[in-house]
Amino acid sequence: VKCGEAYSLIVPAVVALDLTPSTTKLDIIYEDDDIIIINKPAGMTVHPAAGTRGDTLVHALLNHCGASLSGIGGVARPGIVHRIDKETSGLLAVAKNDAAHQHLSAQLKERTLKRTYIAYVWMALTPRAGTIDAPIARNPRFRRQMGIVADGKNAVTHYETLNAYHIPGNIT
Repeated sequence: VKCGEAYSLIVPAVVALDLTPSTTKLDIIYEDDDIIIINKPAGMTVHPAAGTRGDTLVHALLNHCGASLSGIGGVARPGIVHRIDKETSGLLAVAKNDAAHQHLSAQLKERTLKRTYIAYVWMALTPRAGTIDAPIARNPRFRRQMGIVADGKNAVTHYETLNAYHIPGNIT
């Protein structure tokens, strides 16, 4: 910037998603003016995407919250800060306004927001505890799956085995 120069910034209007709210019942754990915590059941897709039709969590949120949900990056992505897989159940924090969305996104980026998952794994993990530090992105061969990809987004997962169960007839 040089003395005497003038700059103007034009913020484009938010592009609305063409979605119809659904009456799918939400399992609401907590709600205030800024966020809503949803217990997402296994089998429910979080956000519409290519190949995803029908009701998603976003469709149900549009019905429950109306137009108050946040948008980001010029596109209305109703409150979704992070996702979990369709077949995974668990709690999701959804932003109800842009300030909350930006704050939650910053916490995720800075890793000050802690997320804990419990998973049942068919075979024993070796080692029983550790850290996976690898970049992830869409698998180039199987576009509906995520995988370790050289130019993917940095991802760090710390894990530990809490219990191991023996199922008769299985070798683990």
